Amino acid sequence: MENEIYVVGEYISGLKKRPDLVNQPCVLVYKENGLTLSVLVNEQAESFDFSYDSIDNISVNNRIVAAERTVLERNDPATYDHLLAFALVGIKGYSVTKTAEISNIAFNPIGKIDYSKRIELVVEYHTDTENRRLLLVVHNDPTEFVEYFKNM
Repeated sequence: MENEIYVVGEYISGLKKRPDLVNQPCVLVYKENGLTLSVLVNEQAESFDFSYDSIDNISVNNRIVAAERTVLERNDPATYDHLLAFALVGIKGYSVTKTAEISNIAFNPIGKIDYSKRIELVVEYHTDTENRRLLLVVHNDPTEFVEYFKNM
């Protein structure tokens, strides 16, 4: 059941000394021994594991954000499919989904103001030396993800 529960979004903060990951696409997946965060970095995925013993709490913050588009943006939903395949199966899964990818480029209109709901997923965890907070902006409803942790 664990591998079927995941969230997709963008990494914001929480990993020490990794500012290069900010705003990069990511997937957070329940695995057998803990959570696995896969983040896309320069066309390659990197994974970070969090054991269940180190996770103190998982919560959600809802916000409304107003933003004006000033440049053309490429939306590629397949990116998250690739990250999920990497998180679940490793590099082999990523290779299979990358090869099967159908190019889908969509552009958003410039100058439009978007009022969007922003869902922040906060994973509070600890290391041997400190308490930390992993912050992700997620695109799918994280209710099942949070409830699964509370019922463990």
